[in-house]
Amino acid sequence: MPTNRPPPGSRPTPAPVLRLGVTGHRPNRLAESALPRLRRQIGEVIALLESIAGEAQAAHAEAGIAERPALLRALSALAEGADTLVAEIALERGAALEAPLPFAVAEYERDFPAGPPRECFHRLLGRAARVFPLGGTRERAAEAYEAAGRLVVERCDVLLAIWDGGPAAGPGGTALIAAYAQELGVPVIWIHATRERPPCLLASDAEAARKVMPIEALRGRLLTKLASAAR
Repeated sequence: MPTNRPPPGSRPTPAPVLRLGVTGHRPNRLAESALPRLRRQIGEVIALLESIAGEAQAAHAEAGIAERPALLRALSALAEGADTLVAEIALERGAALEAPLPFAVAEYERDFPAGPPRECFHRLLGRAARVFPLGGTRERAAEAYEAAGRLVVERCDVLLAIWDGGPAAGPGGTALIAAYAQELGVPVIWIHATRERPPCLLASDAEAARKVMPIEALRGRLLTKLASAAR
């Protein structure tokens, strides 16, 4: 009977891992009252992506993989607000975490007020599988934040944007990073930062940026990408 398993002695290819990037607002654009809804919807999105990654890994297992890695790898710059929310929830669900930082750790720490915010930053750093500071400087801080956001997009399979729909407050802002993802053809899931509505998938056509689709439409596209990456 034909089999997809590799021949004896061959090295199996790594099982596919779905890479989830995040961009989103800082606390000044996230109302405290919205946080329970945001946490719930982030969990729903991650559950869907886990399902997709699990399906891809199950198919790959038939080809002889002996051990599966985490289903998801979250990429977050760990800024207060959306970045932190997604990193925390992803870790709670067993995802691996990678943290591209705009500055060296000691410099980036200054972004976080002493007390719980700074403690949360260090706690997440301690749980990250990989931390890579990009070496930005305060003199060119806007460029450093933008570089971190762009790197998240370039390394992820799907971007989660927690966004109020408004323009970016500056370089590296949520609207600009979401637009960059669309330019590169990276799917963007939009969780509205202020309105109670289901997460949705932004259209890939930048000229129709506000046209949305159900996020389940991602399944076939991501399965194809993961299968290709595992070959």
